[in-house]
Amino acid sequence: TQLEKSAMVTAICPALIETRWHSARYSPEEYAKFKAGYEKSVPLAKAAKPDDVAEVAVWLLEGAALITGETILIDGGLHLGKG
Repeated sequence: TQLEKSAMVTAICPALIETRWHSARYSPEEYAKFKAGYEKSVPLAKAAKPDDVAEVAVWLLEGAALITGETILIDGGLHLGKG
C-alpha cells in the first residue's frame, strides 16, 4: 500500500540529557558527582543537552528523506565504551 511505502520509522535514543528530570532526582552535589561519573565514562566526555536531541529530530524531519529503520544514539559514544 501507499502507507507502507511512505512510513518511516527511526528512533532517537538519548542517554543522559541535562534536564530538570535528572537533576531533580539528586541533591546538587549528588547530581554533579553523577554527571561527572557519566562524562568520565563516555568518549566525548560530555552529557547531551536538550538542543542536541532537538537538532537530530529537526534533521530527521527536514533533511533525512532516505533515513529509515535506524536507531540514532545520542550518547556521546557510551555505546562504544571508553576504550
